[in-house]
Amino acid sequence: TNNTLGALLRVLVNKNAKAWDHLLPHAEFPYARSPGKATKMSSLQVVYGYNSLTHLDLAPIPSIAKFS
Repeated sequence: TNNTLGALLRVLVNKNAKAWDHLLPHAEFPYARSPGKATKMSSLQVVYGYNSLTHLDLAPIPSIAKFS
């Protein structure tokens, strides 16, 4: 796991070393979509029941109480 995440972060951070913390979500999402050895399912699939395609699939939709 550490080797995989380290390689992924090195590729993403290559020229943006000072902005590495902003790039963490870009590494976390693909890693969370990859299947694990034990379950053969991704962590997103285990938690949510499906493998989302984009970050927006996981974002809660705000409910609008009043219309103007």
